[in-house]
Amino acid sequence: MTFTKPILFAAFLFTAACDPTEIAATTLSDERLAAEAGGVLGINPANLTVTERRSTFGSATYFTVRARNGRVYNCIITGGGPLAFGLTNPPDCAPDGQPIQRTRPF
Repeated sequence: MTFTKPILFAAFLFTAACDPTEIAATTLSDERLAAEAGGVLGINPANLTVTERRSTFGSATYFTVRARNGRVYNCIITGGGPLAFGLTNPPDCAPDGQPIQRTRPF
């Protein structure tokens, strides 16, 4: 019991000192982004490649996937950080060159 408080304090300092965008980048792997986008687009994730990704200070991660047939899609996914315990909302995707229509308010 006496070690609980120092361990919790150390964990707090560790998470407080980390950049949230780096944490989200490590929790959302390219494979997970491809799987999430594939589910929304109706494409087998094995046929998708994440070509570009950018995390913002908030909870949004912008990424681009390219299908084997040459089509390119831009996507936004929210969540995946430590405060969301790695949970995400389904991504919103649109073909390259078209605006992404956000279907959820957050």
